[in-house]
Amino acid sequence: FNSSFIVPNVFTPNKDGFNDCFELEGNGASDCLKKEVLIFDRWGILVFQGINPETCWNGRFYNKGEELSDGVYYYLIYDLNDTAVDPVCGTVQLIR
Repeated sequence: FNSSFIVPNVFTPNKDGFNDCFELEGNGASDCLKKEVLIFDRWGILVFQGINPETCWNGRFYNKGEELSDGVYYYLIYDLNDTAVDPVCGTVQLIR
């Protein structure tokens, strides 16, 4: 899997203009293209799904619903260009 992008481990969607969104960061425009991001809560419920570069999770249920509570969320990131590659998985902490 392309290691030229960074996955944050914490974000703070408190509308202060800093770190308000969970999104992949890359060294170039193509580093994060064609990556599907799935985010689950602690009960395994899918709370967000998106494809970069449009992917920016704002801490709400599918970016439109209720504000989700502070806590740790689990992510899976799939490379849509190479489906034979295992997904990147990890956790991100949401702190308001």
